[in-house]
Amino acid sequence: VRSRGGAQYSYARDAVFLSVEPGSGPARGGTEVLALGEGLVPGPVSCMVGGRAAPGEAISSEEARCTMPPGAAGFVGVSLSGAPSSEGAVFLYREAAQVHGAAPRAAWRGGATLVHVSGRGLEGGEARCRAAGAGELPAHRVSSALLVCEVGAGAGGPAAEMQLEVGSMEEQRLELSWTEDVGVPGVAP
Repeated sequence: VRSRGGAQYSYARDAVFLSVEPGSGPARGGTEVLALGEGLVPGPVSCMVGGRAAPGEAISSEEARCTMPPGAAGFVGVSLSGAPSSEGAVFLYREAAQVHGAAPRAAWRGGATLVHVSGRGLEGGEARCRAAGAGELPAHRVSSALLVCEVGAGAGGPAAEMQLEVGSMEEQRLELSWTEDVGVPGVAP
């Protein structure tokens, strides 16, 4: 559009905020989310999370990054400053994982041992298993109350004990010991 004085103007499409990914994280905060939308203006933005502002950065016309502040467990509405939400985006704050116990408490040095970890809130990215010296271990979430970790042969190194860690920032450690290889001379019907 050109004005009478010769100045040119262009009209930008209104920004629209659509969703956040991931859609959940721990109640202690700190989850970096990608806010997806259209027509965003690159630069600083404010993410409104349950009525509280959290700093963010629009990195393109379609994406902004925000770090979720701490919040109470449950769903909260999320919006971006200057970008009306067309769908009412929400984020789920989850309670921190709590470990109640594990069985068996000893892993076999000669092969894989499946350790059943029981607790509460074991779903999502918070629930994972790690062993000292072995890093992240294969894990299968059976439910929000049961996680099965696969402790491989010698995963914890030569130490007599190893630690199985479940969770992230709020680590919960379980002491597991190694059992020596057990030979089975045979199996009878």
